[in-house]
Amino acid sequence: MTIDFVRFPLIICVFFAHSGMHATFHEYDFQGPTGFHFFENISYLITFIIAKIPTRAFFFISGFLFFYNVIKWDSEKYKTKIKNRFCTLLIPYLFWNAFVTLILVVVHYLQLFPDLIAWDNPDFFSFKNISGMFWNLNGGGYPRLFPFWYIRDLMVVVVFSPLIWLMVRYLRLPGILIAAFIWVSDILGFNIAGIVGISTVSFFFFMSGAYFSINKINIISFSNKFFYSSIVLYPLFVFADLMSRDMSFNIYIHNIGIIVGIIFMFNIVSAGINSGKLRNSLILASSSFFIFAAHEPFLTFTRKVIIYFIKPDTELLCFITYFVPAILTLGVMLSLFLFMRKFMPGLLCVITGGRLFRRVGKEKNEK
Repeated sequence: MTIDFVRFPLIICVFFAHSGMHATFHEYDFQGPTGFHFFENISYLITFIIAKIPTRAFFFISGFLFFYNVIKWDSEKYKTKIKNRFCTLLIPYLFWNAFVTLILVVVHYLQLFPDLIAWDNPDFFSFKNISGMFWNLNGGGYPRLFPFWYIRDLMVVVVFSPLIWLMVRYLRLPGILIAAFIWVSDILGFNIAGIVGISTVSFFFFMSGAYFSINKINIISFSNKFFYSSIVLYPLFVFADLMSRDMSFNIYIHNIGIIVGIIFMFNIVSAGINSGKLRNSLILASSSFFIFAAHEPFLTFTRKVIIYFIKPDTELLCFITYFVPAILTLGVMLSLFLFMRKFMPGLLCVITGGRLFRRVGKEKNEK
């Protein structure tokens, strides 16, 4: 239940990870006003500190669920897992990247919103663009739909799942600590050997989730052992991260803070559920992947429209520009999800990797 509950709020955090004041228009590049230190600190705290938890937490949860109830690992189990991820990961990955590219092609060739969009005469149908949109567009490290770097790296780590199984079974905790050191210290950089898609963050957190699952460690029981320490330490790490953001050692504080933050998150959510103050919503949980997949480029476009018309030059307008696009995008995406859930459930199921039908089954079981 705790894992189901955290999906939706984590997706909201993803929105703010992709929020900011930067916007590129046809005639100029808007970097955002300067001198508003309170806004700059708050927006940095949310976008670059707190909102960095979701993808790491999702890698951890994915590793946990991938090996959940797996007692014996063999080639047949591997084939079954890969086949399932073909539907839940690869098909949505291909669809959403192709769909967004199609939208951009239409907008470009019809010259829609000429004042809001800066086009660099892209050749959408060149081999470089077509191949890059599914992996590493223009060498930037992201596919066309940039939030899907998470799905891309997750698919890669799933391919290496037999290696992760062996490392967890035979290296056990020392193996996890080695992976933690590599990621926290950043000695290999973001991508291992500079290869896009093979990231240290995906391997460490997926492997950590696998460790909990394979060794049948209850995530909540483990987190509860550090309940009070996480309540105290996470705010301290957030503050230290914010204050040291321009210093060379910040990466260590930032990465350790994310680990503490995930424990903090599980503790807060489980405490809220146990007290009855938090109630799980299957509709919100089931909408999380669709909202994640569909929020861009709508979020960026909404932010551009607001910046274009209100031209934020006060701290209040900066906060409006920061929060309103995310709130509007969330409302639109949730409404679109509910519409498709009612009138186009088959299509919705395919483009969300079958998650809709699994949630519907869970709803029926709980009634």
